[in-house]
Amino acid sequence: RFNVDIVDVNDRPRAITFSGGAQPSINENENSKALGTFTTLDDDPAHTHKYTLTDSAGGRFVIKGATLLTSSNANLNYESKAEFSITVRSTDSGSPPLFLEKVFIVRVNDVNEAPTAVYLGANKIAENIALDSIVGTLSTTDPDNFKTARQSFVYTIVNSAGGRFKVDAGGIVKVALSNVDCLKLGGAECKLDYETAKSHKILVRVTDNGSPPLRRDFSVTIFVTDANDRPRNLDIDKFSVKECYGGYAG
Repeated sequence: RFNVDIVDVNDRPRAITFSGGAQPSINENENSKALGTFTTLDDDPAHTHKYTLTDSAGGRFVIKGATLLTSSNANLNYESKAEFSITVRSTDSGSPPLFLEKVFIVRVNDVNEAPTAVYLGANKIAENIALDSIVGTLSTTDPDNFKTARQSFVYTIVNSAGGRFKVDAGGIVKVALSNVDCLKLGGAECKLDYETAKSHKILVRVTDNGSPPLRRDFSVTIFVTDANDRPRNLDIDKFSVKECYGGYAG
């Protein structure tokens, strides 16, 4: 009869699971955001486990303890890349320590982002031009349109430069004041006068059609160009003339 002693040896971890599921996801633009926690299946129940990333998707993800987070400068952008591969290593506390690695695919969720800039295609207008004359058409830069034009925009005017300009929903900027009194009377009646002000600023609100819709206000400068002003108020310094007078009146 023989007694056989079974010597315990360290067993390699058998599986790594994640509380966020087999395909974890995160909204774009969320830095330092927790996605979930890792756990390890191990035949040595007394062992603890240390988690590290052997592939962090270029530093976009970090592990603190057993928690997976986006890094402080991850700047995930769905329009640029919609998923990333990371590799997690779980190392046990046995002697010698043994580890297991597993690859996870992290999906980036698309969220609506606000417009970032507005441009006025033509931003110059001749002084004292007629009502409803077109200045130019607005266009918008939006991160959601990075690859394809998925969003449209509605434009409203917040500050019209004292009523001088207007914007329709499609982004066409027009002159909002009649020039009739300016041509007749001149002076203060001329609201688009190059000699008085060579530019005016308007404030435009842009609202996208995302869910939920987002909006931002942008300042747009319109420049006034010089034009020849017609003469007004012709004066004669003498109003009488003698009969058969051979000189001139003036």
